[in-house]
Amino acid sequence: MGVKVTEKYAATNPHISVVVPLATTFQNIRTGFIGDHLTRDGFHADLTVGRYALALTFYCSVTGADPWKCSFRLETGVTEEGKTFDLIAESVENAIKEPYKMTQSAYTQE
Repeated sequence: MGVKVTEKYAATNPHISVVVPLATTFQNIRTGFIGDHLTRDGFHADLTVGRYALALTFYCSVTGADPWKCSFRLETGVTEEGKTFDLIAESVENAIKEPYKMTQSAYTQE
């Protein structure tokens, strides 16, 4: 629902120059191996992977940075090992490219 509201109102407002597709990033991640484990209570982003994904989306949307080139990792949750970062970077990249469309992740298995 958040994606449709953004598309209807924010994308058509001439006073808004940047749309940060946070809901789309979460929807994209949910198509991968993380599934629906991005929140701590069903509403608020969990303290590691969920918040990292939101922060990376915000940072890349505002600065134009490439999510794949982000060198910051967490000590737990999003580390150099595993494919969690790959899933998040892919989801962020796709959300920024197509902020009003959920895309299927290539990372369906950890």
